[in-house]
Amino acid sequence: MSYARFGDADEPDVYVFENGPECGDKLVCCACAFSDEFSGDATSVVTQSTELMLLHLLRHKLAGHAVPDRVFRAVALRNQRGFPPYDRFHGFRFGD
Repeated sequence: MSYARFGDADEPDVYVFENGPECGDKLVCCACAFSDEFSGDATSVVTQSTELMLLHLLRHKLAGHAVPDRVFRAVALRNQRGFPPYDRFHGFRFGD
């Protein structure tokens, strides 16, 4: 499921999606400017935590990146579907 894609009508600066249960139901900020925040690959931020992804998206917004409000709402609704609220990864940094 995609929450925001480059090229969407409201022109977000983020590409955020949720991969399926076969990949651990993780949230991914693909081709991310802050890719070193979480454990993951070199170009994406990956987490199972809805709250940490919301904080991550807020960091984008504070940095001046376009993150439509609909993205925050859609990611927040994810918890209502039974996903873990807290991340299993360690080392999260919100800013330096």
